[in-house]
Amino acid sequence: PSPKAKPAAKAPAATAQKARPTPEPVAKPAATPAKRPSKPSAGANARVAEGTGGGAAKGNNKKASTATLSQARKTSMLAEWGSQIRARIARRAPSGAGRGTAVVTITVSGNGALLGVRLAKSSGNARIDKLALAAVKQAGRFPAAPKSLGIARHSFRLPIKSK
Repeated sequence: PSPKAKPAAKAPAATAQKARPTPEPVAKPAATPAKRPSKPSAGANARVAEGTGGGAAKGNNKKASTATLSQARKTSMLAEWGSQIRARIARRAPSGAGRGTAVVTITVSGNGALLGVRLAKSSGNARIDKLALAAVKQAGRFPAAPKSLGIARHSFRLPIKSK
């Protein structure tokens, strides 16, 4: 018997690597130039300057008085107005009714008219409380609020001491 012949070994096939396609860069969309706002016409500029254009945002062609007041200045002006009102009431403070201090809340219009008065804190003596309310009502017209405040009404809480 003849020795068995071994089958011929196959030569290793060259491992062919498949060429991978290189990715192509993704094309970006062309940038569109930013739109420039159109220039307003000369007539539109004139209307805005006069305070007639712009609808809800149009100007009133007047100087702003309340917008330029700082909060500190506004508080100071209210305090000054309140002290004028307090001085007017103090001249009519109750006397001879005993000792005590009633606290009242008054509402005054911007033009100085008394709109309302109520007892905020009792003095503990009904007679002093009643006379304090009467003193406010008898004070008559109060000084008007400073025009630059631009308020229609304001409430003050004032202590009234009996004399």
